[in-house]
Amino acid sequence: MLNWMDGFSSDAKEILRTEVMTAEITRLSYIDGYARIKRTTPMILAAIERLNLLRRPSEARFWIEHLGEEAFHDRVMRSDLTQLLGGSRKAAAILKQRLITPPSVVLLGYFEWHIEHGNPSLLIALRLFLEWYVSGIETWRTTRLDRMVPGGSRIIATHTSLDKDHVRPCLTYIGRYCQHCRKELMWSIEFVGRCLREAQAYLAASALECSP
Repeated sequence: MLNWMDGFSSDAKEILRTEVMTAEITRLSYIDGYARIKRTTPMILAAIERLNLLRRPSEARFWIEHLGEEAFHDRVMRSDLTQLLGGSRKAAAILKQRLITPPSVVLLGYFEWHIEHGNPSLLIALRLFLEWYVSGIETWRTTRLDRMVPGGSRIIATHTSLDKDHVRPCLTYIGRYCQHCRKELMWSIEFVGRCLREAQAYLAASALECSP
């Protein structure tokens, strides 16, 4: 996740580190992140339905209990976007364009396929990665994000304060339901990181193309 600049030249890296470009990439990242979050609740609902069809009710209950938390994340990130994009009307207009990076599409498609046709338990890889990564973001990064979002970033504040407690249930889930697919699970966790890294690089390249 943190080495997404490695593919850029030294000159490009210097431009990407400027305050103006950092702000633009953050804006684009929020839009792309919200596009992913909007799909998460439908994926969880689909996973619950599939697990029930597979007669795995206790596993389905885990995701039922997670629904409220995910809906909360959706609302909080939409609130951040409204502030970041200059108000509800501007935010709605931008989000209507359905902007999403190709790596984010690939990420969603992988888990949607597994929910419908493969192993729905692997959805835990996405949740675990996000809970673990966001809860460990360095203070200087969260401080910088707070400065960019008028009134401060609520999504970062809630994730960093709550997600440490949300990692443990993910590990418990893995211990109960993923012993038979540990190799596939580890690959899926790494896949999430690779997709998010490539999404960030894609957004940075797009910002560079549009820069004067």
